[in-house]
Amino acid sequence: MAEQFRQLARGAQSSEAIADFLRGDGRERPVPAEVERMRWAESLMDRRDPLGALVMLRPLLEEFGEDRGVRLLAARAYFASAQLNRAGAVLESLVEEFPGDLYLRMLYGRTLERQGRDEEARPHLRLAAAADG
Repeated sequence: MAEQFRQLARGAQSSEAIADFLRGDGRERPVPAEVERMRWAESLMDRRDPLGALVMLRPLLEEFGEDRGVRLLAARAYFASAQLNRAGAVLESLVEEFPGDLYLRMLYGRTLERQGRDEEARPHLRLAAAADG
């Protein structure tokens, strides 16, 4: 097992670079502005402020609108702020791209359910519930 790991890691980085990383070479690495903005948006969602999160996400959606994480956070914020048509549109495309993601299916099903589209919601919610056990 250890030998397999060494073989996989061999071409990734030099052993010196890996050792420097593990030692924490003492250098402070700046966090990209996009990452900071994403963290703020997530924090606002944790504080139950989906509209604030959407304000933080707006530039990210413009620049990184194809990123799965950005889209999912936006869908969650749309859902939490009762912007169900927007949430549904984002989640529908995410479910099409990632049909095996049961969280996406559950959230999409709940969005459809809140829109009164129970028949469309049912398969998504059943699939998510079946996997949950």
